Amino acid sequence: PQSLDELDVGQDWVAPLRIYIAACKQSGDVLPHLLLVGPLGVGKTTVAYVIANEMGANLYSAAGLAAQKASDFVGILTNLDRGDVLLIDELHKMPYEVLEHLLLAMRDFRVDFVVDKGPYAKTISLPLRPFTVIAEEKTTRHLEPKFLAAFHRTIEIRWTAEQLQQMLAFRASKDKLNAESEAFHIIAEATGAI
Repeated sequence: PQSLDELDVGQDWVAPLRIYIAACKQSGDVLPHLLLVGPLGVGKTTVAYVIANEMGANLYSAAGLAAQKASDFVGILTNLDRGDVLLIDELHKMPYEVLEHLLLAMRDFRVDFVVDKGPYAKTISLPLRPFTVIAEEKTTRHLEPKFLAAFHRTIEIRWTAEQLQQMLAFRASKDKLNAESEAFHIIAEATGAI
């Protein structure tokens, strides 16, 4: 799927998200941070790409496990343009210190880093262009309330077999593919994302 139209198969989060995106685009605002929650393989990354596409934004991806120091994110954050989307998988796997720095960047659109050591140490604050973080988690259990509060919306993603079949049929029709409805049923059941 590349658009919300392709995902709109009766999920209660699609219509509000569509309105939310339209309002941000109309006002010229950056989409606030979003948390996508759902089991492995449910399509959280696909939904993130659809959201970025709907916003007309570039999407950059990072894994929580890969960021072991706060400085690991400075380069990524300082290279984001206004409205870009930073997709972070498994946010809870980041060390606490990195999460604290990311939280500051998400809240205030700046990064602080310390230069030098001892009595000569000083903190330099670097402004960032406003951006959107879309984080992916299997559950919210592992995130502290202050990190959960950094996300404007938490979207729980789950599909029924019927909804997956509808999406497959929509895409096949759009791509002018001829397929039996039984094929959509088999594919939907095989995804394991239901």
